[in-house]
Amino acid sequence: GHLPTTQNYLLLRATHGEIVRFAWARPFGLGGSMPPEGERISIGEILKTMTEVHEKSMAHIRSLTDEQLAQPCHGDLKFGDGSVKSIIMHAIRHEGTHAGHLGWLCKLHGIKNI
Repeated sequence: GHLPTTQNYLLLRATHGEIVRFAWARPFGLGGSMPPEGERISIGEILKTMTEVHEKSMAHIRSLTDEQLAQPCHGDLKFGDGSVKSIIMHAIRHEGTHAGHLGWLCKLHGIKNI
């Protein structure tokens, strides 16, 4: 749930785009905590939302001009020079960072991976 939530924030909201609205985002953002097991959203719903957010994000980013990329990003998060381009660069690195986290957790718990 964290990846579609943060992609929605970083690649749509922070770049002055129109976000995808979904009710279950809050626990998966900064400072959020997992809801009790019986209240968690299904993997199917997460994947459906992830696809929708990703497709909308890519269309929005492709539409940005050089002038729009140089604008300050919207919101409190500032990376690099605080521009829309810098927040996009952060988003590119974001998922890979979490993949690394998961790889280390697997290794620490004896789970084989590539």
